[in-house]
Amino acid sequence: MRTARGFSLVELMVAMVIGGMLMIMVVTTFSLSRQTNTTTQAHNVMQEAGRVALSAIEADARMVGFRGCNSNGVNGSSVLVNQISSPTSFLNNFAVGIQGHNAVAGSWLPLPSTTITTAVPQNPTSATGRDVLTLRVATAAPTYLSSDMASGSASVSVQSAAGITTGTRVLVSDCTRTVAFRVTGVTGTSLAHSAALNSTANFGRAYGVDSIVVPFQTVTYFVAASSNRPSGDELSLWRMVEANAAVELVENVQDFQVYFGVDTTGSFRADRYVTAPNVTNWGNVVAMQVALLLRGPRDAKTTVTQTYAYNGSSAVTAADSRIRRPYSSTIEFRNRSL
Repeated sequence: MRTARGFSLVELMVAMVIGGMLMIMVVTTFSLSRQTNTTTQAHNVMQEAGRVALSAIEADARMVGFRGCNSNGVNGSSVLVNQISSPTSFLNNFAVGIQGHNAVAGSWLPLPSTTITTAVPQNPTSATGRDVLTLRVATAAPTYLSSDMASGSASVSVQSAAGITTGTRVLVSDCTRTVAFRVTGVTGTSLAHSAALNSTANFGRAYGVDSIVVPFQTVTYFVAASSNRPSGDELSLWRMVEANAAVELVENVQDFQVYFGVDTTGSFRADRYVTAPNVTNWGNVVAMQVALLLRGPRDAKTTVTQTYAYNGSSAVTAADSRIRRPYSSTIEFRNRSL
């Protein structure tokens, strides 16, 4: 009969060492796989966030300067008359279709108005060094007049008044002249424009059935503290319509810079791109360049020092191990160009 024999101490130690090494390999492989998956997901999230942010800005920018059939004024004077009370206030200044501000020292320079600063969900101090972009744009498809106006003071009869209510800011326009006004009453498809919200009730001319009416609104993009970490260093890109509560568009935004393409020769093309404080006439801005820098979440980190190209620099070194992804877009304002 053969005597049963167990493992020796040496054999057990060798087995434990081999088992330990295999366990380390499994844990390491799992950890690397998990980190790779986290990083891949972060890249995918940033890619989608960048697409959403730029798509929203580009969609609004397409309507900057729209005044109907002669928006760029090439075939005629295309005069814009703003008859809204306080025509240069932040929400009414349709003559300035695009405007930029710098966020510095706890405010936006130039400061638009107290209306906008009280409407944002967070203090602009958190966005110091980032830019603020304001676009005044048409909000719906134009509707034609259904009949000629009897006089410049008569109500404006349109084919459809959908989306237009008392207080709505609108344009009435033909190929030579545009008037901005606020609707003071809606009766069926008839729009009143009394002096209650306007500097005058008289357009100075009667518009005909070849004219259009289109509502417009002021849209502002800015960077402020994230709603998830309002007291931390996490920032988000926000979008505000009129003076309504802003909507958090994209999280994990580290930077937002805008440069404005200025036409100085009357060519309807940008001759140079400048920052907001260097724009002397916003009516000459025909394009803009947007630079957006997104930062990955805290758990998506890289093990190497990251260098990336952003905002004109090809060698920006990350200050921490969080991944970053820059985005940029050059947008031409089609209503101000040829």
